[in-house]
Amino acid sequence: MGSHGIPEGTTFIWEQAEKRLEAQLRQADALDTKAGALVGLHALAAGLISTVAGRLSGVSRWVAVGSILGLIVSGLFAFGAFRTEAYARSPAPEELWRFGDWGREEIQFRFLTTRFDALDRNRAKLHRKSAVHLRKPGRIRDGSLRRRGSRCHRPCEVPMRTKEDPQTWTGPKLPPPPPQREDIVNDLGWLSRGPDRRARKLAQRHVAPLLLSDGEPSPLPPDPVQPPPLPEPPPQVPDVDERGGGGAGSK
Repeated sequence: MGSHGIPEGTTFIWEQAEKRLEAQLRQADALDTKAGALVGLHALAAGLISTVAGRLSGVSRWVAVGSILGLIVSGLFAFGAFRTEAYARSPAPEELWRFGDWGREEIQFRFLTTRFDALDRNRAKLHRKSAVHLRKPGRIRDGSLRRRGSRCHRPCEVPMRTKEDPQTWTGPKLPPPPPQREDIVNDLGWLSRGPDRRARKLAQRHVAPLLLSDGEPSPLPPDPVQPPPLPEPPPQVPDVDERGGGGAGSK
């Protein structure tokens, strides 16, 4: 154990979690780009086929209608991937400042559960987003192989490992996350609410075994009520970026 009963590997775990979180956000941006392109291509293709379908007759016309329906269905799957947003970036720097009088390891140890919760929520959303993309037969996106005789519960979807019941935790226990406002990026408003609620429930279930039970002592002092006071900002010249004509020196 480190100072004040805090595990010695706290800083290392925090840094690894930070790297994993940044990798998740980069993966989300890449998947969003692919999903947005798919939505646009499906809309364009459906519009072109619907324009040509009026000039066709007989079997060709029914083939065009079937193609339009197929594009609409696959476009809805692409849109479902695009709407899976609102990735957690917690804890916010403003929330960390409330504990500014604490040491570095103490702050990291206090907010590790918040960071683990963000990682679990993002992992569930990324799995849901990537599940709608096409997969090769018998291969899961993480590189592992499944047996040909195994069945998927839904088309092109592999059961999530995050849906398994959490096992008994035998490592160091963490204090419950403090009350705080969330730091969310790429939020689409009401479009993101459904996937976010499902991911939140999974994350809470997985983080629960890591938490201290009621009555178990914590190596940390009580949470501060107010953040340390900050000095007033110094007088400074506004940094204004003027674009176009109309400036004082323009002729």
